[in-house]
Amino acid sequence: EKRMMLFDSFGSAKKQRALRSQAANVVNIDSVISAGDTMLEAVQRQDMGETNRRAMEDAAAGKPKIDPTEVALKQARLKFLPQFDENAEKPHDVYSSRAIAGEAVWSNISNIVTACTKQEGDWRDHLTGRGFWFGSVKKLLNTINMEDRKAPHQIKSAVLLNQLMKFHQNANKNFFYGTPEELAKKFAISNDLAPRFLELFATPSNDRGKDGYSITRPLKDKRLIHILIVYLIAHGREMMVGSIDAFCEDLQCEVSTASMLLREAGCAVKKSKAGTSVSLKTPLAFPPPRRGKRP
Repeated sequence: EKRMMLFDSFGSAKKQRALRSQAANVVNIDSVISAGDTMLEAVQRQDMGETNRRAMEDAAAGKPKIDPTEVALKQARLKFLPQFDENAEKPHDVYSSRAIAGEAVWSNISNIVTACTKQEGDWRDHLTGRGFWFGSVKKLLNTINMEDRKAPHQIKSAVLLNQLMKFHQNANKNFFYGTPEELAKKFAISNDLAPRFLELFATPSNDRGKDGYSITRPLKDKRLIHILIVYLIAHGREMMVGSIDAFCEDLQCEVSTASMLLREAGCAVKKSKAGTSVSLKTPLAFPPPRRGKRP
């Protein structure tokens, strides 16, 4: 309002018209409705006031119009989704298990997979004999054909997936006391995985004088979408899954919630009698925001 008063008093007629026009289109974040609460909350964390202020200044200066809602959504996706290549020409190049794991963790997983697949006997037995494995991940392993040259990448993604699921199952509180090394045992994951998972899905914090990590609802949802994307990657370069229903049961996640999150990641989701199928196509296309009525 102060800015409008200044322009009314000293600004040129042209700049006054531009500023009023921009002000009439200022985004009210409460009226921006995404496909679900998760992305909406992520967008709400963006500084919409600053975004709108810059858009108004650009309009007054005659610069090209920028949609502040789209800018905020893009910033939210970068924080919420796994690292993605918006210009990827092939579906399997959009998201990367390796990028999610980080180089150190991916290297350790690679060593484990190499050791298991080089031994005599069934590599699946060697691999799943190491700790607890979820039924849906073991079923996924049974679909991998070792004659396919891309099989090792699928197996590594499945190993990462199983570890992420254990972290998800055990990191079920809003705050955990301790260091990453101390929390690794609580989460039932290895010491090398805990720092990376906490980096991605928790915030260093302090509660009643004790250091630890807080895990908010948006971070839990961020964790879910990362797990769902790794599950898709582990199915191969086609980036297609016939049904996510059994996997969601293992994940203790409603299929409707998983579907909403996957759509936010640019996936196509179809429900049928056979289950809920998911696929990712290129060029990558994210769902547009839906605008509700102004309050």
